[in-house]
Amino acid sequence: MPQSQHDPSDGAGLSDRDDARVIAQLTASSPPSLLSEPAPLSEPAPSSEPVAGPPPTSDLQYVLLVYRPVIVVAAILLTLLGLQRIDAVTAETAFALASISALFAIALQCFTRTVGDLAWSERPPLSKDIQFPSVSRSDIIAAIADPALLLDRSFTIIDHNAAAYALFEKKLDGLALEHVTRDPELIAAATDAWRSGERQSVRIALRGLLERHLMATLTPVGAAQREAASPDGQFKAQRITDPTTLLITVRDLSDQHRLIEMRTDFIANASHELRTPLASVRGFIETLQGPARDDPAARTRFLGIMAAQAERMTRLIDDLLLLSRVEEKAYLAPTGRVDLDEVITDVVRTLLPIANERRVTITVDTREPSVSILGERDELFQVFQNLIENAVKYGNDGGTVTITRTMAERSRAHRTPQTRVVITDDGAGIAPEHLPRLTERFYRVNADQSRKIGGTGLGLAIVKHVINRHQGELHIDSTVGRGTTVRVTLPLGAL
Repeated sequence: MPQSQHDPSDGAGLSDRDDARVIAQLTASSPPSLLSEPAPLSEPAPSSEPVAGPPPTSDLQYVLLVYRPVIVVAAILLTLLGLQRIDAVTAETAFALASISALFAIALQCFTRTVGDLAWSERPPLSKDIQFPSVSRSDIIAAIADPALLLDRSFTIIDHNAAAYALFEKKLDGLALEHVTRDPELIAAATDAWRSGERQSVRIALRGLLERHLMATLTPVGAAQREAASPDGQFKAQRITDPTTLLITVRDLSDQHRLIEMRTDFIANASHELRTPLASVRGFIETLQGPARDDPAARTRFLGIMAAQAERMTRLIDDLLLLSRVEEKAYLAPTGRVDLDEVITDVVRTLLPIANERRVTITVDTREPSVSILGERDELFQVFQNLIENAVKYGNDGGTVTITRTMAERSRAHRTPQTRVVITDDGAGIAPEHLPRLTERFYRVNADQSRKIGGTGLGLAIVKHVINRHQGELHIDSTVGRGTTVRVTLPLGAL
């Protein structure tokens, strides 16, 4: 009688021989169990055969994997419940119930593994021919944020990025290193890096309109190394082959260098400004204690000078403390509302005695309705006091100071309306080379004149920091012989 044929996917009707053959195939092709130990990693042999991927998770397998711990726990609970219901629990009874629970868990594990093996065998193989994008040397150099140069053994540039071109401002491909920069320390560091195969760092300076301070890091690339025992018994890296290229990355430290210089100048200037009046006071005290002890006229004159010097030190310390407080709050947005016209009126009223002494006329012209801006009143009062006082003191005797407030056009940085205050005097003016440095600490166009009228050299530095905190703008224009114009633009803020 002919043997009936069955679909291989149908498990019914298979003979014992067919069952054995199917089980053998599944056992040979099935992956290791999830609970088995992972096999050690090894390099795969090159082959064009498809590579099987991880087993997929079928719906039945997912249910079994999720609920298997629950079923095992339930079996244990049932075992404990059975032990409670038996009046006299013997060792044989407890062992039998525990064995039944364990056999149930093992059977569930085997059933879950069989479902996973069947899902693995039915999964279509994955192709091994997976293409990964290649990364070239130029792509790596271009991805470096800092200026980067790649040199060969002859110190010739074979590759660079856009940042290096922007730094040196010339075509670099094919140029020798000494044709790009003649800094002897950089060339010596490159030679040492080639010879030793170790990374070198060196500071260099680029001369030009603005001197730039740079830190160059030179890294040999392509040198092979191995661990070798040294005479003292320690293992150290030993170079086998010489490097093939040299990578130079450059970091711009100009801003840091400038900050260090500013800090150094600030300490030196502050010390000088305090030392001068202190030396004067000390000298007059010694004079009063000695030759002028019994001279009433000299004593009165010296005490007046000492009082003026003490007042000068007080102003300097007050300005230093104010500048420190403003810098501390540089990144804190102001929260109050300020009537700007009221602030300007109070400042003018405060400065009237000084203006009357110099016969200076202060004119306030507000062409727009009063506005309220987002800001700190005390800081804005200090800003306009410094600016208007400078216009009065550095203007001509008997001259005029004009203050105008108008609405300004909206800038790209501010979506809210802006207001502008313009302060103009008719003094001697300021030369163009001094204008960029006017807001530096202790910078004076005429140091002797500034000290005579009580200036500390910190007024415009305070103005700049306060306006920056209020997200405003400061512009100073001046013409020698015609006077100076200062424009302060402030956003109104959320209305």
